[in-house]
Amino acid sequence: MKRIGAGLLLALALAGPAMARPVFSGPDFSGQYACRFLDVGGREQPANLMLRLRPEQSREVHGAYDLRLDLPGRPSLKGHAAARKLEMALHYAAPGGEAATGIATLRKTKARRWGFSSFYYGPGFMGGVPGLKECRQR
Repeated sequence: MKRIGAGLLLALALAGPAMARPVFSGPDFSGQYACRFLDVGGREQPANLMLRLRPEQSREVHGAYDLRLDLPGRPSLKGHAAARKLEMALHYAAPGGEAATGIATLRKTKARRWGFSSFYYGPGFMGGVPGLKECRQR
């Protein structure tokens, strides 16, 4: 019995490197972005967005990000994003609970920086009005 246990431990030890978590191979969207919100009511508002890759939480083509959204005259909204290849879901919330979720498709701009268009919605975010957000990496 001791022999079987030792053999099993040896097999698991040798298989360990082969069972390692796959590394992140997707694009890294980290950086500062200049954004423009446009709601369905026609109101426009500038914003700044920061994305930071969490490599320890990312694998293969799936990226995990922390984010911070700064809107003029408001507290920073913090959140997270999940990306798969060139698609990203973003969620951000203010300290008081006001939150929104968006979905985006990223692409390279003519200046070879990342940019994206995002549809967002949150029942209590910016009056509960959905809208579009355009962002370009600085």
